[in-house]
Amino acid sequence: MCNRLFVPKTMSLTVRESSAFLFLSSVMTFPRSYLVLKIVMFAIFLIINAATLIKEKSILIHVRIIVFYYLIAGIGLIWAIVGYVNGGAFVGIVDNLRLYVLWSVVLCIFFNLLLQGNAFLVFHKSIVTAGILISSMNYFALYNHVGQLGYIPDAVLRELHMYIGIHEGYIQIISHNIGALFFITAYLITIQFRKDMSSLNGIIVKLSLLMCLALVVLSGRRALWIAISMAPFLIVLLTAITDSFNQLRGRKWLLLIVFAGFIPVIIVLDFALSGEFANNSSLSHLQAAFSSSDERTLQKDYLIDGFKNYPVFGSGFGVNADYLRNEERPWLYELTYHQMLFNFGVVGISLFFTLIATYVYYAVAFISQRNQDSGYAFSMLVAIMVFSIGAYSNPYFGSFDFLLLLGVLPLITASFYVDKYRNNITSLGGS
Repeated sequence: MCNRLFVPKTMSLTVRESSAFLFLSSVMTFPRSYLVLKIVMFAIFLIINAATLIKEKSILIHVRIIVFYYLIAGIGLIWAIVGYVNGGAFVGIVDNLRLYVLWSVVLCIFFNLLLQGNAFLVFHKSIVTAGILISSMNYFALYNHVGQLGYIPDAVLRELHMYIGIHEGYIQIISHNIGALFFITAYLITIQFRKDMSSLNGIIVKLSLLMCLALVVLSGRRALWIAISMAPFLIVLLTAITDSFNQLRGRKWLLLIVFAGFIPVIIVLDFALSGEFANNSSLSHLQAAFSSSDERTLQKDYLIDGFKNYPVFGSGFGVNADYLRNEERPWLYELTYHQMLFNFGVVGISLFFTLIATYVYYAVAFISQRNQDSGYAFSMLVAIMVFSIGAYSNPYFGSFDFLLLLGVLPLITASFYVDKYRNNITSLGGS
């Protein structure tokens, strides 16, 4: 007997699911870019769902999704007030209200409607597609840059922030959509080691993974290198926590990767701490991330000092930490968790991480059920863990597009409660 309520028999997508696929794919492929395109995709998604719901005369409300985004919006509202009291910039307060409150409403609606169909399959297809599109776009941009061909209009380059630097020993690609590779590549790596994902792990998926891995290496993004290298460790760790070794395939290869991974980690740490091998430009680029002159290292001390000035409730939104990193938005910094500590203080950050920890706990419980969607949930949880590692030195949680990826936690948790606690779902207008 199937544990899931809404899983179709086919692996193809319905019209409703296809509209969700288009929206998700556009968000992952064009983060922080082409907002109008994503609004149009979301509007199409809403229209199709509205037509379907009118025909069905029922809608399922997932309480766990509502609770998650209600609390996120509440945190945003409270710390907007704190920021106002502390003299935060009006624009900074409004920006964060839009992020935490307005977009929480949008995401709450989206995930509730997404769960009317096969949400996990939609996410899977969107991830695979976005991986191919992001890789293809950046490979073409690299080819265009090296050959000085001018095929890509300047307006497109600016919108996508698709700038490339050729340095001695490494290439640096700083496109907005490179950030999505933290999540996408980790997901694609993880499903290679799950037996229950074998039916989905076809040639297209493997192609997407290979294209993403090559782009990770070429990107020159140090945080991306480190975060993706952690994926095998996290797969083994989460497998142990969920007691799902029976679903792990290629265990010898995976363990070999994990143990072999200690070698480059030791070498990199030794180099970062001692400064040896300085004549190697690629290693020097990696070591620079740990140097005292790195921008992120510099801003860390200012953010910690700023937290000491507002230890309990934080500074709130829109307040500067006496260090200028962004001239247009001087209240923004790359160090996500240090900025959160500065903005939220002990009270706010405790509330936020308690919420996340609670939903991670229920996500783990869902995976431990070993139903037909456990493979999806396992892979997505590893992906969000890798993404969270990457977010340490990148302000991804300050963007709607990347905040959507955090929605996999309430998505998985809502699925858990669909199966285990059906009384948490209220049917409106139907039997």
